Amino acid sequence: MQLTLLPSELHALILSALNNRDKKSLRLTCRTLCDRSPLCIDRVFLSANVRNVEVFRAIADHEIFRKSVTEVIWDDALLDGSNEQYEDEFYCEGEGVPDCDETCPVWFLWACRENLSWLTSRKGNDVDDLPQHLERAKQMEAQLPLSVSYAYYQGLLEQQERILSTQADFEALKYGITRFPALKRITITPAAHGVLYTPLYETPMIRAFPYGFNYLIPRAWPTADPGFSLYEAPLWDTEAVKTEWRGFRIVLRALADQEHHISEFILDVNGLCTGLNCHVFDEPCEEYEDFIALLRKPGFNRIDLGLLVSTQQDEGWPSFCSGHLKHALGEAKDLQHVSLCTDLGANQDIAIPEEESDVIPLRTIFPINGWQQLQHLGISGFVVLQDDLISVLGALPASLLSVELSFLHFYGDGNYRNLLCDMRDKLGWRDRSASERPKVIIGGGVGGLVAVHAGRATWVEDEVLEFLYGDGLNPFGHEGDSFSPNQIRLGFGVERDEFEPAFERPWAQYDELQRLGYYPDVRLQYEEWKKSLSGDLST
Repeated sequence: MQLTLLPSELHALILSALNNRDKKSLRLTCRTLCDRSPLCIDRVFLSANVRNVEVFRAIADHEIFRKSVTEVIWDDALLDGSNEQYEDEFYCEGEGVPDCDETCPVWFLWACRENLSWLTSRKGNDVDDLPQHLERAKQMEAQLPLSVSYAYYQGLLEQQERILSTQADFEALKYGITRFPALKRITITPAAHGVLYTPLYETPMIRAFPYGFNYLIPRAWPTADPGFSLYEAPLWDTEAVKTEWRGFRIVLRALADQEHHISEFILDVNGLCTGLNCHVFDEPCEEYEDFIALLRKPGFNRIDLGLLVSTQQDEGWPSFCSGHLKHALGEAKDLQHVSLCTDLGANQDIAIPEEESDVIPLRTIFPINGWQQLQHLGISGFVVLQDDLISVLGALPASLLSVELSFLHFYGDGNYRNLLCDMRDKLGWRDRSASERPKVIIGGGVGGLVAVHAGRATWVEDEVLEFLYGDGLNPFGHEGDSFSPNQIRLGFGVERDEFEPAFERPWAQYDELQRLGYYPDVRLQYEEWKKSLSGDLST
């Protein structure tokens, strides 16, 4: 049956499952489908890139498209013009990309090679024929000569400098705020480019890249890789420091300069060990005043904040103990969704304080009693006292619908296993009707608290709810098995990857993942290895 002859109800159902890229392809097939398949652009992108600014303004000027925009996503990552880490000739060793010559510096060569190495590492034991791996393999095969890639990259750098020198992205944002009547959310991300060939967001800039383009993936804000030491957040007292968080400053200034109806502000770290420099809350400053003005606005109802706290624990948590963050959060009287995370989370095996007094009470940060409409609370990457956390959860209003408690580090004898027991036995949530029981989700690094790859973690939700409200088993380990009380046991939960949605799979034994088609048959691998070994010996 031809698509053009489908009933309008069925056609609308099909359209609802398509993204805008697929809708555009459908609209190009014929005039009838073009008329029956309208685009609905609900989010737009901005960064220091000419293409992103042009598309943003074009949508803002379109009398139909502009009316459906509800979110602006600000990509705060800037392309680097060089990279000291890769300047040494040592990094020219390796394989996987074309050779370096005088048209391409060493640092760019090595950045491209490291991208390919990370793709191999993230692929792990997966079979080669999973769709996401097949697509990346095609792009790897289609890589451009290094000289061509670097020339294209240089063009991007020139565009970036042009935007930065004219503040064209800032001006576009201010214009868009006045042109998008349904705009309610602004999201700032340090990682729009994701990993090679798998961007977190397909911005106009990224969609315009040549197929197979390999380049130095940019990240905004100081970011620690898994297993490496935390970055020490510098004091918020110089322009050079503040410029590192350019997007945060620009967005808040734009909102402070004009009327708006923004009710949601998201500073998302996307599973990376980074965030907003917490020293912005040490004492009042222009950025803090702009921040509190946003939260104070009537109807403001959502804040997601990733914080770079680094060595604050060793200094007595000055940015939290100042009380300024709590005061700002307390000014948002209509808050329904609050989520705070720190860089002490999934990628860091931190030292737990020896003294209980060195653990900051959660009420020093969260003005729990003032949030009478709260529906979601997220706490991630904090060092906590188990009893203190239970006390905070017990004080949350009846409006609460969901809680996230991820990548927490417990003082003393506290742990996730016992936390769930206390939540079941002490909060009274079990006695509520099924529709009023808060959902609880917990994230942890694969095999424990520390993640192997940035953005990848194990998540338990259904099993937690079965334990809290039913007769299910506790999903965290105990002394009788091979998992610690802070480890999610195999067979519980799912693995997810912030930078690869198609990665999602059960957190299970190798043979189960093999049965499901994610991993190869080890017996076949062994036979192939023996065969190759025999061939080597025969020669």
